[in-house]
Amino acid sequence: MDNKTEYLKELKDRILVLTENEHKEIFKFLKSQNCKYSENKNGIFINMTKLEKDVLDNLDKKTKHLVISKVESMKNIPRGKI
Repeated sequence: MDNKTEYLKELKDRILVLTENEHKEIFKFLKSQNCKYSENKNGIFINMTKLEKDVLDNLDKKTKHLVISKVESMKNIPRGKI
């Protein structure tokens, strides 16, 4: 697997663990960048191989921040409450 394919797979996997609200935030960002997408009854789909490098870089930063925030907030939950 080449580097870009692996990078996009990691990015997709990071997005999949996010909440519905975080998915909406990601979509709002991508829409603001005029990224093409398709939509049907199963959801919204974006071909990440077609995204510009700067959009991917920003998406990478946003998803890392969201995941780190999620992990940090979980550290504050008392044991036995998760």
